[in-house]
Amino acid sequence: MLKTQQEISGSPEKPLHWQVTLRVEFEPEDPDMPSTYSGKIEITGTFQIHESYSEKNREALIKVTATSILYGSCREMIANFTARSVHGILSLPSISFLISDDTK
Repeated sequence: MLKTQQEISGSPEKPLHWQVTLRVEFEPEDPDMPSTYSGKIEITGTFQIHESYSEKNREALIKVTATSILYGSCREMIANFTARSVHGILSLPSISFLISDDTK
């Protein structure tokens, strides 16, 4: 099972600066059939949006793009660590953080 949780915060003094924290949890789907790996990883990034980007779309940009960048980093770190294990590599699935029109 894969769970993600994001925390996004903007700076009132600097509206182009954002901070995103992403937590990724992975564990077996079936508790009766444990897998080799389970765990959590948390990563925080700071991002700056170009001033020409539309103000009304900035938060959506951060929610999708910044979170995707951080998730990709988590995937890479976990794959890198587990590739050296006798149990083999763990590759987290690709997922999309795209916001659908009906959730806005």
